Amino acid sequence: MNNVNLGYPGGAYTFIFWDRSFRSSVTGQTGRGAYGYYEVDDVRTQGTTGAAIKNLYIQDKWTIMRRLTLNVGVRLETENIPTFRRDIKDDGFAFGWSDKVAPRLGATYDLLGNGKIKLYGGWGRYFANVPYSLSRGAFGADYWHVYYRTLDTPDVFSLAR
Repeated sequence: MNNVNLGYPGGAYTFIFWDRSFRSSVTGQTGRGAYGYYEVDDVRTQGTTGAAIKNLYIQDKWTIMRRLTLNVGVRLETENIPTFRRDIKDDGFAFGWSDKVAPRLGATYDLLGNGKIKLYGGWGRYFANVPYSLSRGAFGADYWHVYYRTLDTPDVFSLAR
């Protein structure tokens, strides 16, 4: 489970622009209140989600000659990392059993046949799990809302978010 609620104390930070007008870069309109305008920046990471990763690992070893032993295995995995906005989309990342097939192969050779000197090597394919921080940033937990409001009172402590 991943539950995060990080933001500015009080929920946001505010910039006050006394005796100034705001010009929208989107609409081109200009506006201001009696005393100017203010900007509220609400930057936060907020949300709850959870996931389960299921995996299966099969491994065996065979001595195919008196001195040569093979170790063979495979790991299968399914991983579903949900979004932090399940009302929009359930899964941000979804990997089925066939998406993360990770074979492993190892070999050991007893060089002198007495167990004192062995040559060995291995090969494998490995997958990392998707971190929640990627899902937070891409699927709804990290956001930045900017609000522009008219400044109609000199009492800055009464300003709404």
